Amino acid sequence: MNTDRCRETLKGRVPKIRILVPEGSLLSGIAHEIREMVLAYESDGHDFQCRGDAVNACASYAYALGWLDAGCSIGILSAGNPDGGWFIPASQSPDHGETRLGEKTARYRKLLRTACDAVLPSPDPGSLLLSGSEKIVMTGRTFLIYGETAMREHREWVALSCFSYGFGWLDAGIRAGFLTAQKDRDIFTI
Repeated sequence: MNTDRCRETLKGRVPKIRILVPEGSLLSGIAHEIREMVLAYESDGHDFQCRGDAVNACASYAYALGWLDAGCSIGILSAGNPDGGWFIPASQSPDHGETRLGEKTARYRKLLRTACDAVLPSPDPGSLLLSGSEKIVMTGRTFLIYGETAMREHREWVALSCFSYGFGWLDAGIRAGFLTAQKDRDIFTI
């Protein structure tokens, strides 16, 4: 199940998180905040899983991975090598929660689609940061496509993971100032 793979991926990478920018620099606050978001959503995922809520645990773990990989891509964190295999399920689903899984997956699909439509790169077209901002947008859109493909194939756990992960990238990009929300600002952590 994706919940287990996401959890295990985080469990292996979180202890390796290192902030790469000097303390007190312009980027250190962003690095600390991204790290805190990763830790908070890893903890939330654990709490959900302990209560038997695999659906919300999966969404939390994947969202944390999105923030973590965005922070590493920006270059302000390191956390070991990303393992892209976390969203390929070992098995399709647990014994319960199919209705909730479908509902949650549909909500996260809508959330990521709304986010993809709302964001634009923040840097000036002449800025060296523009290509990095475009990568963040592209990652969100790519995981929307992956998730929609998984939904068509009735692989809801994969879809939920992809939608949550992609939204984590966009949310981190907004929070770090690489993206701007042209609309629907209330869905982002800003």
